[in-house]
Amino acid sequence: ENKNVYGKIMNDGRVNWKKIKILLILIIIIIPCYTSITEKLYSSAKSNKISLKPESQHNNISNIFTNNILSQRSGLNNLYGNDEGPHQNNFFYMKEWWYYNVFFNNQTSDLKDWFLLISIQIYPNFSGLKLELYDDNNKSFGGDKWLIIDDLNSYGPGVNNYFNNSYQIGKYPDWRIYAEYNKKNETKIIVNLTFKANSLPRWLIKNTGLNQSNSIFGYYCIMNCSVKGTISINDTINKVNGLGYHDHTWTPLNFKKLNVNRNLMNLQLEKNLDILKFWDWLCIHL
Repeated sequence: ENKNVYGKIMNDGRVNWKKIKILLILIIIIIPCYTSITEKLYSSAKSNKISLKPESQHNNISNIFTNNILSQRSGLNNLYGNDEGPHQNNFFYMKEWWYYNVFFNNQTSDLKDWFLLISIQIYPNFSGLKLELYDDNNKSFGGDKWLIIDDLNSYGPGVNNYFNNSYQIGKYPDWRIYAEYNKKNETKIIVNLTFKANSLPRWLIKNTGLNQSNSIFGYYCIMNCSVKGTISINDTINKVNGLGYHDHTWTPLNFKKLNVNRNLMNLQLEKNLDILKFWDWLCIHL
């Protein structure tokens, strides 16, 4: 009996060694292939890199960014490839938005001390435009309700959103927004603005890979922009300029319906699994 036990142990040992040898061979083959692929991806990402340095006449980058050591860390101020474009995919129901706000604090602005926010948003079941204008007494015009977008055409690289006779186009450091907010029995607002970045992009959420465009979570912002243009309120045109902010965010709301082999993983998801419910956000212009 002892011999039989010893024989089984030796036999098991030989089988394990064979598996280890096979595993080592696979590792030797896979690592060089992975390294080669990674280098190619990195080279491709570098070739698609969007210039972060504004044109010479607009290089007044805020000291708050240039003097901040964290802002100079690799990757925190870079925009690559399709970072500014849409990030919808087949695995998650995504929420994504391009957000802008402006405080019209310039003395030459017709709407001095007014405030504007604009958000173009993509949800799993609809797309919408949020446009709210506040006067210097905090009276609101327009966007307490969504303006449904039924013909959104969105693509990258850069920002290219076309919808409802409106558009949002550009790439760092320049963007242009033309948006019509016109709902029955409400104030008619037409916004025609240009945003020019005075600061570097700042990543707050991104993956740690070579191409953050492929991350399922993404959030970058440009905290200081010069904004100018016109705002029409019930066909009265006002020239405006002031201090602006822009961010672009994408995040999965929930998984799409999954059916996984129970025998394989003992898991089956017949209903959507919620990932993100809501969040609070605050912006202060100083």
